[in-house]
Amino acid sequence: MPEHEQPRFNLRLTPELKADLARARKASGRSMNGEILARLSLTFEPDPAAQLAEALRPLLALLDERDRAEVVGHFVSGLAIVSRKKPGRRRRQE
Repeated sequence: MPEHEQPRFNLRLTPELKADLARARKASGRSMNGEILARLSLTFEPDPAAQLAEALRPLLALLDERDRAEVVGHFVSGLAIVSRKKPGRRRRQE
């Protein structure tokens, strides 16, 4: 095998998973191979939500149940605000 050729791997998919991948590939504009590689690569990246939960766990343990629920509620509200913002756009100051 030439040095520049990437290794190949045969993969069996269920028809349902293949259909899901085909829909995702169309939506992303990638090839089927590109879609599979992109999704597989994501599994090796650190999960920011898990990292945040791990960092907050000792702090939340110091609170009683009511205060813990309130703090978590504030985080959830903040994440909802951040998730609806469009990247690169700032709110106009009034």
